[in-house]
Amino acid sequence: MQFFLLISGLLFILSVAGVNAKQAHHQALQVLKQQSLSLERDILLFHEKAQKPLNLYLTQHANHYFDLNIMTVLLDGKLLVRHIYKTQEKMALKKGGAQLLFKGAIAEGKHKLTVFYRSGKAYQAGNEYQINKINSVSTIEITLIKGQLKEPFQQPTVAIKSLDKSTREIDSVIYRHFTYLKETNPGIDLISHIMKVQTLQSLGEFELATQLIKAKLYLAKGLSLKASEVLKKIIGVLDDSGSASGSALDSLKKKTLKNEARFYLGKSYYDLDEPEKTIDVLSQINFPIRKDIQAEMQHLYSLTLMSLGEYKAAVEYLREHKKNRIGNWDLYSQLNLSIALIQTGKANEGLNLIANIGEAQLINEESKTLYDEVNQSLGYLLLNQNKPDQARKYLEKVSLNGPYSNLALLGAGWASSRLAEYNQAVIPWLALQKKDMRDMSVQESMLTVPYAFEKMDLFKKANNYYQKAVNAFEKELMGLIDSISMITQGQLTNDLKYFDVTSENDWLISVENASDSKSLRYIKQLISDKQFFNLIQDFREAKYLKNDFNQKIKKIIEIKADLLEIADRYNQKAAKKNRKQNYLNQQTAEKLMTESGRLKLRAQKNIDKIMANLQSRALYLLAIRKAKLGNYLVQSRVALAQNYDRLNP
Repeated sequence: MQFFLLISGLLFILSVAGVNAKQAHHQALQVLKQQSLSLERDILLFHEKAQKPLNLYLTQHANHYFDLNIMTVLLDGKLLVRHIYKTQEKMALKKGGAQLLFKGAIAEGKHKLTVFYRSGKAYQAGNEYQINKINSVSTIEITLIKGQLKEPFQQPTVAIKSLDKSTREIDSVIYRHFTYLKETNPGIDLISHIMKVQTLQSLGEFELATQLIKAKLYLAKGLSLKASEVLKKIIGVLDDSGSASGSALDSLKKKTLKNEARFYLGKSYYDLDEPEKTIDVLSQINFPIRKDIQAEMQHLYSLTLMSLGEYKAAVEYLREHKKNRIGNWDLYSQLNLSIALIQTGKANEGLNLIANIGEAQLINEESKTLYDEVNQSLGYLLLNQNKPDQARKYLEKVSLNGPYSNLALLGAGWASSRLAEYNQAVIPWLALQKKDMRDMSVQESMLTVPYAFEKMDLFKKANNYYQKAVNAFEKELMGLIDSISMITQGQLTNDLKYFDVTSENDWLISVENASDSKSLRYIKQLISDKQFFNLIQDFREAKYLKNDFNQKIKKIIEIKADLLEIADRYNQKAAKKNRKQNYLNQQTAEKLMTESGRLKLRAQKNIDKIMANLQSRALYLLAIRKAKLGNYLVQSRVALAQNYDRLNP
């Protein structure tokens, strides 16, 4: 049974989907996230329709050597925008992205647009363009075009054109703008921007590619069900269109797009805990497919087979596709294959596969951490099978600076102890005692060190370490009791609400490193519990949504003020004529504010429910920890007394 559980644990750590939470509040959060996206779309639509802005897009068709530094735009001789480019923005433009250089209201009538760029320290070029702003959205594309000469370092010229009457060109620029935002601004709520555009117009031949971007963003937000709905529609449209129409290139694009949609549909099914559907849709993928997607797809397919208990099929599949791996996926596939081999009774072959993993495959921190976790798990697996010599080899491979070092040190000591090599066992255990006493491995080492000294007949040394253990356990128990008391009084809720929830990764790091408050003293240990981790992630999302609804209210107020200011500044006669429209705009703004306030209250209700569950789970886990710590204290006192009697017969 232990063997099966450990292997199941290995399967879990290789998962790409994470935990499929079942709590009602988690489902409520998914609904709230979707409502937040729809509300943001409505706010963007309101602003667009009311403002009727001028949109200036920048695209680039320059040669590879061109290095854009600054873009400057003047309107009627006055500075409209000046943008200094970062490396990421330059790369996004070179990849074909379109930057929205300016978006805003200008007065109706004729204007002169002056555009110029600077490349390097001295070179610049520009152009002028006459525009006639009317009472509607206007779109201008500024393009940096390489010259006719073939010199590699020739600077591009500036072309300016209106896209108001060229639907396909507008579609192309908008789609390319979405790809630019993905590259340069990962924090933006891109889904809402896509939803806004799709409400106003179809993107023609770029519609399905835009839908695919949206589906991937849904997946990243944890909205797997919504992603699956979008992806099924994409596949359905491509199935209906067939492959007969269009050029050979069009047909190739359709096949590539359909395969990519199938892959992400498989991911969404995996997230939704539907492995049979995952296998079915991934099985339909054939060439052409991007290499990076192919590598991840093979990992997902083998992982899903293993989750269904189809280990033999997983072995066959991974061996058949071993030539198609890149990056971290090579390591993941190798680890999956080793686990599948172990499960099919070929333990030695599987273990040898892991033993042969080289430093060259550990290309980043993610792969190194995964490698450490697998070695630690295999070490304990072999320890439970009473193979201490083999177990120690795997445990000693675990990095001493990584998150799995403590368990590895504890296990390595027990492996040596099983071999009666107590002088070796005490080395990793003594190293453990220098670490954080809140860690259970460190707590256990407080007893294992004097135990090893006893086995070596070093009773005086053992006595000193038993006394050290008693003191450490008493101190830790008092700290634990204080933490339980503070959490019972609701302090955990108060402390968590002060953390910035904007970034998911930064939030988690901040919380894990927090220990100043008594209620957060054991937060890092609590987060290692899967259920607590899910709850605290849901808390962050609910808090983020609440803050986001606050920001939406502020945004609506700013839009209202902006519209009134525009009416006064640019055309007072038009403002008088359009009083009815201004009134309707104000009414729309009020409705959006009311909806934002309603959803903000819903977010707060979710926070309250999650915090109640979070507090309950924390107290439950700390009660277990308290019982274990109390037991350690009793054991250390008994051992100290017995050892004292041995020294003083």
